[in-house]
Amino acid sequence: MVCRRTFNVAETPCLRWRWKVEQLSNRGDPKGKAGDDYSIRVYVMFSYDPTQAILGERLTYGAAKAIYDQYPPHSTLNYVWTGRSISEQIIQSPYTDKVFMVVLEKGKERDGQWGRSRSRSWRTTGGPSARIPQQRRAWP
Repeated sequence: MVCRRTFNVAETPCLRWRWKVEQLSNRGDPKGKAGDDYSIRVYVMFSYDPTQAILGERLTYGAAKAIYDQYPPHSTLNYVWTGRSISEQIIQSPYTDKVFMVVLEKGKERDGQWGRSRSRSWRTTGGPSARIPQQRRAWP
C-alpha cells in the first residue's frame, strides 16, 4: 500500500497512523543489510533543497536530476516494526548516512493487533531543517 502526500513539516511536525501485522518475521534487523526486511514500514522522505545545499551535494543531486529528471530525496526517516527485540530506537541505515530507521514497534507480542503509532517531531528526528549527520546529536 502506498500513500503519497506532500506536506509542510513546519505546519505538520508529526504523523499518526495505525498499523497491523498478522505475522512478524524475525528477519527484520535494522543494523545490517541482510536484515532489511520488515512486515511493515512507513517512509517519510524529505525533499532536497538546492538553496540549502553545499557544493558537493549540489553536484551529486544535479547529476541525479540530469539522469532521472528529478531530484532524489534529501533524507529519509523509515519507521519500522521489527519482529526482533532490540534495544536501539534510532539506527542509521547500513546503506546510506541519509536514512535513519526509527523502531516504533518490536517483538511479536502484538502480532495480529492494531497498533497506533506517532512519529516524533521532525525537530527531534532530524527534519529538513537539520542535516542528517548533525541529527544524531538531536536524538536522545
